[in-house]
Amino acid sequence: MSTTPPPDPAATVPAPRRTRGGEVLVGPSVRGRYLPGALIGLPLVSLLLSPFAGAGFQQWRISRLRDGHDGLLEQLLSPAWTRLLLGALALWALFALWALVPLLLTRTVVLLDEQSRTLRLRKGRAPATAPRSARSSTRWGRRCAAVSG
Repeated sequence: MSTTPPPDPAATVPAPRRTRGGEVLVGPSVRGRYLPGALIGLPLVSLLLSPFAGAGFQQWRISRLRDGHDGLLEQLLSPAWTRLLLGALALWALFALWALVPLLLTRTVVLLDEQSRTLRLRKGRAPATAPRSARSSTRWGRRCAAVSG
């Protein structure tokens, strides 16, 4: 049997992100939009294209060996699996950077003003948010009730 009391449901309800002016930020953050693709989709694409990157590393290794370099890096790249793994990781990093650029350039923020009950679109970066303690000072249920009616 458990002797710990059940958690208070009101304490576990998440608070919305707010600006310092009190407006609610609507929609996912850049991180929320970026992470699923960067952690799920881009590694799959990188794995599919890793043989091409591995072939590039092989050509680079051969040219280094022809020039007389036989160091630790050339020896580490001698097995094919290391070239494929390094190629997949390099492509993943490159694609992750490329995927971040359009997200940052096309960012549109939707702000909800609860007092006037209006939505406002803003291009670019989101305004500064209020400190976490100020955001969690009131409960989410009251906020929803104020917005809905």
